Amino acid sequence: PWLSHRGAFNALLHCIYNPSYEEFIEWGEAAERETWKYIPAIKSHIAEEITLDKCVQRLRKRLLVETWEKNQHKPSSTGEKMGSRVPSFFTSPSLVNMGG
Repeated sequence: PWLSHRGAFNALLHCIYNPSYEEFIEWGEAAERETWKYIPAIKSHIAEEITLDKCVQRLRKRLLVETWEKNQHKPSSTGEKMGSRVPSFFTSPSLVNMGG
């Protein structure tokens, strides 16, 4: 309900019956008048949210790049252990002889 238009209880009672076309238009116009004053605040909040989302994306990218760079300079323990060997599961008899 809207200030200087209709109280909450009165609006609730009017929702029970079918309003006339004029009442319907009046309610719509009152709702529009009350809504328009909140549009700048909504736009401001959306702009803040978009800015924060962009910052979070930038930080995640930076973290990903830093992690990748750190791992590039470290020798891989798996690579050192494997060397030039072929893993046993590639030469397993069950895989080589598919017939059984």
